[in-house]
Amino acid sequence: MSNKEENSKAEALKNLDDTATVEFDDKATSLGKVVDREQQSKVRQINEVQQKYGWHSINVETFPSGGNFYPTDIQIKIKSADTPQVRHFSSINEQDPFSVNEALNDLLITCCQVKIGDRLTSYKDICEEDRIHVILEIRELTFPKGENKLSFQVTCESCDQSNEIEIKNSNFQHTESPEDIKKYYSYEDRCFSIKTKTYGEIIIKPPSIGIMQIVAKYIQKKRQESKKKLDTEFIKCLSYMITDWRNIKDKDIDNLHVEYQRWDSKRFSLMIKLIEWAKISVSEDMKVTCSNQNCGVEVTAPITFPGGVKNLFVISDFSDELL
Repeated sequence: MSNKEENSKAEALKNLDDTATVEFDDKATSLGKVVDREQQSKVRQINEVQQKYGWHSINVETFPSGGNFYPTDIQIKIKSADTPQVRHFSSINEQDPFSVNEALNDLLITCCQVKIGDRLTSYKDICEEDRIHVILEIRELTFPKGENKLSFQVTCESCDQSNEIEIKNSNFQHTESPEDIKKYYSYEDRCFSIKTKTYGEIIIKPPSIGIMQIVAKYIQKKRQESKKKLDTEFIKCLSYMITDWRNIKDKDIDNLHVEYQRWDSKRFSLMIKLIEWAKISVSEDMKVTCSNQNCGVEVTAPITFPGGVKNLFVISDFSDELL
């Protein structure tokens, strides 16, 4: 594919405002119908681009979250990354977590589509802890023949056999929510609904990418405004206090901070415990079965990205290419 085609494709996909949703109403007024026709035209254009360049559905039930915090009619599609996305990914400053986050999210803008029912929504509705799963799915589409294999070696403690652990979703371990909070899960509302004697009903669900972007911007702003130490406990709670990333303003966060400061010590301790219980993630260790046929035990090792995160999409091994 030429650079011109790649740029045209990326531009076509970015024309869709990722903060908007699209709904169609046959009973709308004439002005509403004009708007609807424009929206339908935009959706058709996006669908044409998607069909042309190959989009693939992925199952949210395989995510670290198990798909438990998404609407039942959600659809997530991905496509492989192209040269412009890989070029941008190569510019990651791995010493800056904000740079890494931005690069990962920029990849999702052009390589991921989210739809709830008939509405096109945004990658920002994906749970933050599910993001790495989606990124690795995109990576597998980008390198279908293993052109950019990313792995590291670990020795089996049982038999001293050297084993290769590849960075791919099947080797990640998902953590489980404790039974203490599982019983409060609402299948209807797709969240944890905890009823308390003193504080009424508390709604808890893992934060989305959009919510974590808001929190990240808040942290950056506070660091620029003051040299005072950030209230890290409020930051931890904030990502669970924001219910939706859409249209939230700085004043809304200030109001949440005021609400947080009014909590008594019991409410604070309860919230911290609920957040701990509700958190979804992948384990810090990856696992494979020992390659020694006479051993077969599970081998685990801390997650490592050889060469850094940028090597997820930037090929570093050219041994098969060079003569």
